[in-house]
Amino acid sequence: ADSDFYHIVPNGGAVYMEDGVFTMNGGTISECTADYGGAVYIKKGAKSTTPPAFRMSAGTISKCSANYDGGAVYIEDGTVQVSGSGTIQYCSAGTTGSAFGRGGAVCVRKTGSYSPSFTMTGGKLLNNTAIHNGGALHLEGGEVVLQGGQVVRNVVLNGNGGGISINSGSFTMPVGGTALLNANS
Repeated sequence: ADSDFYHIVPNGGAVYMEDGVFTMNGGTISECTADYGGAVYIKKGAKSTTPPAFRMSAGTISKCSANYDGGAVYIEDGTVQVSGSGTIQYCSAGTTGSAFGRGGAVCVRKTGSYSPSFTMTGGKLLNNTAIHNGGALHLEGGEVVLQGGQVVRNVVLNGNGGGISINSGSFTMPVGGTALLNANS
């Protein structure tokens, strides 16, 4: 039975990477669980000179969960780019009673000298939930640029930023952009 093989991995329920670039141009990652990065965990290695990246232009990450942060994607000292038709939906971060639970869809954190970033020119972050901060996205120490795409119907249960939460960083919605933030709470 499938349940015989089920267990929670510490980081990256589907993909764990140190350094490099993970490009998702299609396919589906679903129903994965981890402590950090329910589907994908990426971090900068100690000897790396370039930041790691997650680039999603198509495909779906759905129904993944993290016990702590990054319901779908957790990245340290790197960049996240969502464009095209890439969709992250129905993911969650945190467990009841936990001090964690940031970024129902994506958590981007600065832990070293590199300033992380999240850029969205298309795609969707839909129906994600975080216990504490950032129903869709939580960023610590970096930059968010929302040029296009949709951040819709995301929820934070006990904190701030139903759609987006930024702790020490910047947020830009450029002139002429088409981004939609709607029905987040």
